[in-house]
Amino acid sequence: MKAKRSPKVENFLETVHQLVLADRYLDTRHATDRKNERNIMRAEIRAVLLAGYHEKSRDRYDEILLRWSYAMRGRTVDLRELRIIVAIDATGALIISAIELAEGGGKHANKNT
Repeated sequence: MKAKRSPKVENFLETVHQLVLADRYLDTRHATDRKNERNIMRAEIRAVLLAGYHEKSRDRYDEILLRWSYAMRGRTVDLRELRIIVAIDATGALIISAIELAEGGGKHANKNT
């Protein structure tokens, strides 16, 4: 029997802003690897998390981890378009992945997330 899905975080953007301002966000190993591959700095991720928008259509529920991941999208100060995948837990926010998007579209510049 399938477990009941946990509810999505209410007021997601407000929650992310509070966690980032309190420096309560960590990179997963996957996110660290992707940041290094794609030359994305922590400051750029922070900028997107504070000023970007929630891409609700990209939110996903992980049936194994039993939690939601959320997509944020925005531009850095040097106008790089990024998508940041975030999960929220009791300790704060987990950065799951960071993707630089190709110009003018929602397709990844690198499809390996």
